[in-house]
Amino acid sequence: MKTQESSSLASLVEAARRGDLAAFGALVERTQAMAHALAWQVLGLHGEPRDAVQEAYLRAFRRLGDLDDPEAFAEWLRRIVVTVAHNHRRHARVVWLPLEDSDAPPVLDDGEQTWTPDQL
Repeated sequence: MKTQESSSLASLVEAARRGDLAAFGALVERTQAMAHALAWQVLGLHGEPRDAVQEAYLRAFRRLGDLDDPEAFAEWLRRIVVTVAHNHRRHARVVWLPLEDSDAPPVLDDGEQTWTPDQL
């Protein structure tokens, strides 16, 4: 079903595809509350929703030409926001090391990329 909002977003998508940055800015303004709410739902206290939303908009801008149906912009953006937020959450995971097996916890210095057998 075609709504006035989806038609309005579709016309902005078409303008943004032609290089109109103000049109993309209007897309951001109209969808940012939804995008922030979704990122917050996914990330909670595990990350910064604003960073995820910003990255999602950058991805959307770069891939605007991949969107088949301009009227589906809002749902397409939702999927991008959720994917980016999940990626941020995955990267923010903390790995806990058991300390009871060792006298001192292993520490990586700036030059090390992986644990050595002596550190495990």
